[in-house]
Amino acid sequence: MTRPKLMLRWLLQMDRPVPFRNDAEIAAEVEENYRWNFIVNLLDGASFWFGSSFISSATIVPLFVSKLSDHPLAIGLTAVIAQSAWYLPQLFTANIVERLPRKKPVMINLGFFSERLPMIFIVLSALIAVRSPQIALLLFLLAYAWHGFGAGIIATAWQDMIARCFPVARRGRFFGTTMFVGAGMGALAAGFSAWLLANFPFPTNFVYAFAIATAGIMISWVFLSMTREPAQPVT
Repeated sequence: MTRPKLMLRWLLQMDRPVPFRNDAEIAAEVEENYRWNFIVNLLDGASFWFGSSFISSATIVPLFVSKLSDHPLAIGLTAVIAQSAWYLPQLFTANIVERLPRKKPVMINLGFFSERLPMIFIVLSALIAVRSPQIALLLFLLAYAWHGFGAGIIATAWQDMIARCFPVARRGRFFGTTMFVGAGMGALAAGFSAWLLANFPFPTNFVYAFAIATAGIMISWVFLSMTREPAQPVT
């Protein structure tokens, strides 16, 4: 087996033993950890929504790109990335994720490199925006695509993990509460980001906005890592 495959198996904990348990034992574990998982995943959603609002694909990203280039293709490319990055990778990862007894390592171990790490390069692109606008544009587009497609790669695993942690009868309550709190945090972030863009010169305003986005998304990763997922053998 090649080294990259071994590394991937290690990241996904594919060789970690899975204890045999019946459905009643798994259901008991889900019930025991329900309150904990509700809180940490609610905090994950709230912090992620807050951070993501500072790099909104509808407002902030097109504005930043327009500062670096007046070519419509550059702005259009960000829209293509935003629309396709979440869904396209799931076509190729769903079958793989389905065979994993644990979904959490996909989001935490693989997701850190595929979705969270590129945010640092987005901040760097703003830092060099005045000195090297063309390099900044290239770096931003690459990092933005990396972040977007990286999120799509782990999306199926996140959905499966949530399904494991929250019974069907309570899943709507979790999603409803998370979306309500997340929307509130997003609205707060939108107002704050507008203030940043209006009161600081370019590119300092975007450096601050992208740095806050990175912080929020990294904090959400910490909360997500605290999820107590019930491992289940693959049938």
